[in-house]
Amino acid sequence: MSSQLAIHPEMERLRLAWLESVEAISTLGATLSDEEWEAPTPCPGWSRKDLISHIVGLESRVLGGEIPDPKTVDVAKPWVKNPAASFMEIDVEVRRARRGQIVFGEFIDITHLRDEAWRLDSREPETLIHFDPFGEISLGLLLARRVMDIWTHNQDLRTSLGIPGDELGLGAKHSWILLGAGLPMVFGKRGGAKPGESLSLEVRDCFTSLIEVNGDGKAAFVKELAIPTTSISLSAHEWYLLATGREGREKATPIMSGDTELAQRVLTNFSVTP
Repeated sequence: MSSQLAIHPEMERLRLAWLESVEAISTLGATLSDEEWEAPTPCPGWSRKDLISHIVGLESRVLGGEIPDPKTVDVAKPWVKNPAASFMEIDVEVRRARRGQIVFGEFIDITHLRDEAWRLDSREPETLIHFDPFGEISLGLLLARRVMDIWTHNQDLRTSLGIPGDELGLGAKHSWILLGAGLPMVFGKRGGAKPGESLSLEVRDCFTSLIEVNGDGKAAFVKELAIPTTSISLSAHEWYLLATGREGREKATPIMSGDTELAQRVLTNFSVTP
């Protein structure tokens, strides 16, 4: 009898959500030529190939791969606005001279290795590890972010190709939770909502979030609202564009009611990714 420990149920849930996006990208990318890999995407500054370069780099690091020396890589790009974005640019920049089909081949190889390693990993989600640029982080949180990241770039690739999809799957539902966690901050701090003001945010066919600002001026999720002072309804695709700060979000046409000026401030400051 094998003495191998079983993967933790939460880790398996994350693996399946991650694998859903991996398989989608693998299918979409298999048909692209080198020239098509160079086409732009809604992710500011990044081509289709750059999305894959980024994924390859981070998945390699999860496996313990060597990290390029940041001092030797030029990450000073117009779309790089903060240290986190600078760090993410490293893996993209070191692959910019490579052909798209070569980088896609790296993606196929590294995600196969990652899936194998994930299946054999019996560590608990609470296990603390060191992972740049986050420093010390729990394994569960790191992998949860990997699920959201790869789902987001699946959407970037799909949007650039005009092929919608994967907006209701495991990766999408997981990503809504992680991206949605920042909504109270967006409503209260960025939107400037005052005590007593509230928001009903509906992502059609997906979920509805209710937020209220209490007497101390703190915005938080609530289970019920009698009559929200502000309401926003948008599609899953519009949610992805706005929450991730993607190009094309200015064309979104959400339905707003109540305090529409506050709603507009919320939408203007909606992005919660680096």
